[in-house]
Amino acid sequence: MSKINKLKKLVAVAAGLILLSFIVSIIIKEIKNRRELEKISILPQFSFTTLGNTPFTADSLKTGITTIVMIYSDECFHCLENFDLVIDLVLDEPDIQVLMVSSDSLHRIQRFKERFDVDDSMPISFTHCDMLELYNTFGRFNFPTLYLYDENNKLIKKLSSDISTERLSKLLNLNY
Repeated sequence: MSKINKLKKLVAVAAGLILLSFIVSIIIKEIKNRRELEKISILPQFSFTTLGNTPFTADSLKTGITTIVMIYSDECFHCLENFDLVIDLVLDEPDIQVLMVSSDSLHRIQRFKERFDVDDSMPISFTHCDMLELYNTFGRFNFPTLYLYDENNKLIKKLSSDISTERLSKLLNLNY
């Protein structure tokens, strides 16, 4: 067998192994994504800290209404834009509550709240949680990530991009 034929076979085997490893990595990623979605398919149990430095758990939320959980950072430009959309929804729809979760300091969370003139009578709760606990509770996320839960605490959709008032309204079956 000539050296060229051996080289061709070696290249073909290497290409096959690379393709196989690529397919296996895609399958593993899909399995992880499905497990993550199963984990958050029902609003998970959690214990965060309020601006008043008291515990806030899933039991602290009102029952029987839609819940939006928004993971954000004070330094995230898209978080500012998306929170504006969320405020508009809350002002127009009384059956929506929002849980804002950040790993920022309580001082920075308070500053974020004040930037938007959020009044304590609005159904918006601001909480702090360290990054590792956020990851353990909700899995992988970007800033911002919105988790939309129905009145039975079942996940409607996880959104990390392409967030608009129209899209949120459609997912929540609102008339806009």
